[in-house]
Amino acid sequence: MAGNERNIDPTTPTGQFEFKLRGLLTEQMVVRERRHSLKKLLGLVEKNILVDVLQHVNGSQRAAGRILGIKNSTLGAKLKRYGIQAVRRFGVHF
Repeated sequence: MAGNERNIDPTTPTGQFEFKLRGLLTEQMVVRERRHSLKKLLGLVEKNILVDVLQHVNGSQRAAGRILGIKNSTLGAKLKRYGIQAVRRFGVHF
């Protein structure tokens, strides 16, 4: 194991997120062997965070905004940008 790597505990919420994030980045950078800008990679991370939080709160945009610390209008703009449709009680669609 390299000096900057550490064990991930997938049983914790932080560990689950880190495991998913590493998998996403690996898929985007290694498997597809494409060059990506930092802006695009951060967008992929942001989209995944939005989907995860919305699923956690059963599609409630108000609750998701509170958890993320952003205004409802900002959350709405981000959902529109990424093509995410939050539907209460039915989950998240994109």
